[in-house]
Amino acid sequence: MRLFKDISWVATTADCLSAHNRSYLGMTGHSLDPKTLTRQHAVLACSRLRWHHTFDVLAEAIVDTHYKFHLQDKVTRTTTDNGSNFVNAFVQFGTEAELLPNIPGPAADSDMEGVEDVDIDVDPEAGSMDEVEYISVEATLEADEGSSGLSHNLPVHMRCAAHTFNLVASVDADKALDSAQFKSAYRKAMSNARALWNQQCRSTVSADSIQDELKRRVSLSQSESESE
Repeated sequence: MRLFKDISWVATTADCLSAHNRSYLGMTGHSLDPKTLTRQHAVLACSRLRWHHTFDVLAEAIVDTHYKFHLQDKVTRTTTDNGSNFVNAFVQFGTEAELLPNIPGPAADSDMEGVEDVDIDVDPEAGSMDEVEYISVEATLEADEGSSGLSHNLPVHMRCAAHTFNLVASVDADKALDSAQFKSAYRKAMSNARALWNQQCRSTVSADSIQDELKRRVSLSQSESESE
């Protein structure tokens, strides 16, 4: 791809979608023009996915796309949603984040003069964490008949911020309703919002007043409006 031919670093995105009873993996590429620093982006693929979208299938499809456009040594990050199969793919085959070149390291020891060492007793059992095993994608892909045998692992994984915030506003907010204190405050706030929304729908004068004060119309989610 000419757009990324002279680019040193590229970021990609990957997402699964379905249409007409078929599943696809869509991928895009993003970079900065080295001279103007303007953003550049391109659609890399909309590949058909068959059968189950397991983490190894997704990993192979992503690596194949990077190789197809000769980006395997340029991709620094790949962004996906929080789907478990995407997350597992990068846990198994992903690489760890590293500092970019020419980034200064921690402050020199001279900056720590006068600071005394403090001995801290650490319980190794209490501080232990489950280790994540990083497996080369090459061995896994070559084990399957007809695999491409690609030798590069997946790049560093980034989770989509928009999808994360959406989960906070939906799933986490629903879980928060289990708290009686939060549920009481939530119901009171939504009751006031519904009252404004109802008044706005019943009176054009009220609608204009709300528009003047809030600089927008009051809107409720479909679930909230249907519960009215």
